[in-house]
Formats: sequence, C-alpha cells, structure tokens
Amino acid sequence: MFFYRGYAYSDKKVAITEDAIKIDAQAILDYCYENKEMLGSNLYLMGKSFGAAVATYTATELQTKNGEPASDVFMG
Repeated sequence: MFFYRGYAYSDKKVAITEDAIKIDAQAILDYCYENKEMLGSNLYLMGKSFGAAVATYTATELQTKNGEPASDVFMG
C-alpha cells in the first residue's frame, strides 16, 4: 500500500497540489512496473474519498499509455 504526500504516514507539512498528487501517482505506478516480479502480474488501484479520484486518474493515464482498456474495473 502506498500513500501520497500529505496523507497517512507521509510528511504532513508538504504542499498538496493537483500536479504533486499526479507526480506521486505516476511514481507509484512506475515503481510497480519496475518491480513486477515482486508484486505479481495484477495491478489494483483503490482509493477512498479523495484517493478514488487519484486512482481513477491513474487508471485513465495507464489506459492511455497502453492503448488498451483496463479490465475488471470496479467503482464503488
């Protein structure tokens, strides 16, 4: 589980901006791709409250880069 700046166990004193959150989301996604053998082949994006918007944005960006629709998408 990962946390982006300003939330959970991260530094609460950092500036939280839309661009900063997008950078954090991309960094987490990059980490997952670089460590596929450790993390497995399935990638699950989940967010609660504001995090749902970040997860949705990240899934959209991932789909755009791959050119394939995400499979088994659940929104709740």
